Amino acid sequence: MVNFHLQTSGSIRIHITLNRERHRLTIPNLKASKDKWMNQRIIGKNSIKANQELDRISTEIESWVNDNPVHAMSKDQISIKLEKIILKSEFIEKRKVISDYFVDFLNEKKVEINTLTKKLIKPSTIRSYITAFDHFKAFGVLELEQINKVNYHQFLNFLIQKVGTNTAGKNIKRMKAFFNWCQKQGLPISPEHQHWKPISEETEESERALNSRQLNQLYNLVIDPIDIYQIAKRKHGKSLDSKHVEQLTKSVDETRKQAVAMASIGAHKEDFWKLTDKSIVGNMIKYKRGKNSVLCVAPFRDNSIFHAKEFADLLGGFLFKRMAGKFNYYLTYIEELVDFPFHITAKTFRKTFGSIIWYELDHPNKMGIIMKSYGHKKESTTRKYLGIQDEDLEHDHEQIFSI
Repeated sequence: MVNFHLQTSGSIRIHITLNRERHRLTIPNLKASKDKWMNQRIIGKNSIKANQELDRISTEIESWVNDNPVHAMSKDQISIKLEKIILKSEFIEKRKVISDYFVDFLNEKKVEINTLTKKLIKPSTIRSYITAFDHFKAFGVLELEQINKVNYHQFLNFLIQKVGTNTAGKNIKRMKAFFNWCQKQGLPISPEHQHWKPISEETEESERALNSRQLNQLYNLVIDPIDIYQIAKRKHGKSLDSKHVEQLTKSVDETRKQAVAMASIGAHKEDFWKLTDKSIVGNMIKYKRGKNSVLCVAPFRDNSIFHAKEFADLLGGFLFKRMAGKFNYYLTYIEELVDFPFHITAKTFRKTFGSIIWYELDHPNKMGIIMKSYGHKKESTTRKYLGIQDEDLEHDHEQIFSI
């Protein structure tokens, strides 16, 4: 049932099929050379303890499978148990490198119960931690004592160029969770790991929106293929042919138009791409969002600030072509073409809509307009979302009561 295979790296891997699913797990710190491997056993001097370990693993796995309802278990539940059996190995010594600490962290995460759902952490969440650490290794693995503010910014820029701003923030968040775990374990991590924080925490929420001047700057931006070529070359370290540059230029320009339209409506990107010609009611956009299907009513008219109708496809069907996961990636090109003081994402433009209305336009019911457009039921939610402080409200009160 349990088969052992020698990898080209010298590591020994277990292969076992349960519930028609193949499980492959590597035995840490147990290695052999090709000339010392025969019939799934290690031969030669000092091989007795190693083979005893292989026998122990094989026996324990087969015994567990025979004594438990494995057929009713998920693939992840089986993998967790198999890893526990392997990790009992006396060949596993105290880990002193960051990649080994990460394995411990991941093993704890796999059996962690979500306090809200009362279930195991989702496999997709586990994969996101692994992906974040893979990016960390590609950047250049640092040891715990080396984690500081300088390499945080270097790693963040590395991620932005590789996966885009929004995904970069998620990867930073995963690494920060790992660093916090290391601190709780009493491991020798630098206190500067506190500087590693998601992008949303790096900048005040109220600052992560464009003002009308910046939005107009984006509206008038001309995407030059030469600039796109140079940025792409810096990002990827290689030159693109003219066909790819032309396609990339079109995509970046389409992203620019959609960003302006998104800021003109204030819709979340997923709702934005679901808008159709049927969402248009006169000069308004009406749609339902969220689990509770809250009705959102946003303006659909162009003026000197907002330009949604200009970029919409009014011939029928969806108003805006879905950009999928590439949207925030294309925004990294726009970041290099326009000097904004912070990273921009799709969320930036949703916030821009409310921020411009609140801080720049004069209307007695502007809070109600923003709430209705966002689909917020409570004013406190909108205030928190836009970063509206008490002094902002006091200023508005002074204007109203000074009449």
